[in-house]
Amino acid sequence: VITSPINGFSTTNINIVISGTAAPNSNITLLDAPNSGPQGPIGGTMADGSGNWFVIATNLPLGSHSFTAISS
Repeated sequence: VITSPINGFSTTNINIVISGTAAPNSNITLLDAPNSGPQGPIGGTMADGSGNWFVIATNLPLGSHSFTAISS
């Protein structure tokens, strides 16, 4: 579950922190569909022992974004 930023946000900053929660110690793959384009991976990380995770996304295109987090 992505907890920040909120769904449907738009940015003028190309570098942002995306955070959320998942099962403890699970692998997270973060996907983005910028400006309603095709979805692709932009980063990954591992959730900590409490299930919290974050990814620092860099060089994002300006405009709207649709992020998806996949836990495995």
